[in-house]
Amino acid sequence: MKHTSCPSLEVLATRFDAHVILVEERKKNDEERRVQLSENLKLQAAETARRLYELNHAHDQAEKKNQDYVSKNMHEAAVREMNQKHDQFVQTITQKNDALQKLVYIGLGLVLATQLALTLFFGKEL
Repeated sequence: MKHTSCPSLEVLATRFDAHVILVEERKKNDEERRVQLSENLKLQAAETARRLYELNHAHDQAEKKNQDYVSKNMHEAAVREMNQKHDQFVQTITQKNDALQKLVYIGLGLVLATQLALTLFFGKEL
């Protein structure tokens, strides 16, 4: 009696050949996937380089644009300096105004004294 549960040699050979074909197809597919992944990585690297270039270019443009503006610290220092100069100017003007006012009072006093002296000297008002 023959044992039927064991596959025949032809069936095993067919299965083996099918397995070999399947392995070769997988190798081929794997190689195609590797090539595709390699191409994708190259494209991604090129895109990343392009974006970095654009970012660097944008950074350079922002730096150039920022050169047209004054920093907050520089602005505040300039305002402080202008305020100091303004205060000095006001102080100088006030001093000169006070001196001028004193001269006006002295001149007015001289005019009044002259008028009084002439009135006394000539005996009548002018």
